[in-house]
Amino acid sequence: MQSSSEILGPSGPFVKKFKSFDVRECQQEMARAVEDALHLKTQLVVESGTGTGKTLAYLTPAVLNSSKTIVSTFTKTLQNQIFEKDAPQLCNVLGSEIDIRLLKGRNNYLCLHRFEKTRNNPTLHDKKKNFQVEEIARRLDQTVDGDIESLMYRIRNYELREEITATSEQCIGRKCNWWKDCYANRARNAANKADLLVVNHALLCRDILIRLDDGDGFMPAADMIVIDEAHRFPDIVAEALGWHFFSKRINQLCGELERAAVEADLNPHTIGLKISEISKYLEEAHKTLFDAEEITHPIRDSIANLKENGAFLVALNSVMG
Repeated sequence: MQSSSEILGPSGPFVKKFKSFDVRECQQEMARAVEDALHLKTQLVVESGTGTGKTLAYLTPAVLNSSKTIVSTFTKTLQNQIFEKDAPQLCNVLGSEIDIRLLKGRNNYLCLHRFEKTRNNPTLHDKKKNFQVEEIARRLDQTVDGDIESLMYRIRNYELREEITATSEQCIGRKCNWWKDCYANRARNAANKADLLVVNHALLCRDILIRLDDGDGFMPAADMIVIDEAHRFPDIVAEALGWHFFSKRINQLCGELERAAVEADLNPHTIGLKISEISKYLEEAHKTLFDAEEITHPIRDSIANLKENGAFLVALNSVMG
């Protein structure tokens, strides 16, 4: 059997199949290093310049050695390139048949529960948004994976997108009537059977954090994990471990609360007053965090000011209570 570097070399199948294929010594060297690390079951850090052909350099050893592999990227562009072009092309050249899957975060798939609620309450939306909802409903007959980008193709409405998708925190779990048909769950089940799984850094971090918390991750066990675009990985890890206060997110939750109140036939006046109260607290939080004088360290000092702001803490406790 040819080695990975030989496959990418001057006598390999890539040269024979593609006249435009450039043999690159640095690519062969990287492929050898990846193959050695795979056999030794050890870690490898590689810095490669533009034009190295790093994707084939790590995918070739993975496919050649039938290794169950997870590839994590930072950008969607690279994700799509690996999933749609590089991996299928490599399998074609090697004559290998492997299951290649692309797994995205839960909020990249249509949530059937939230979509049903949105569609069944047309009075909450204007005519344009209702038309967009029905357009998505028509496209449901054509979708296999429920990918929200394809379902909302040419529909530029970020607010609607957030209404009909669900983050992990918004998902109601097994209580959902659509649990067995859930697109996100189906994607995760399929990912567990994949030979090559392509994900992004945020999703990989979430899986790692679940496992560190003694939970069962949603990604399969792998022989090889590749962190491509690794220079961005520390930022994603820091964000995953961080504490966030987003007034925009809380405003979105207020909107969801208002819609839920209408659905439940609650007193709209009472709900409106409560939402106005929350908005006032948010303004106080924003002022505390960003308008304080003599802030030398924006994050540390802002949080310190927040902790010392009695008015905000009273407001926060009121909201939480």
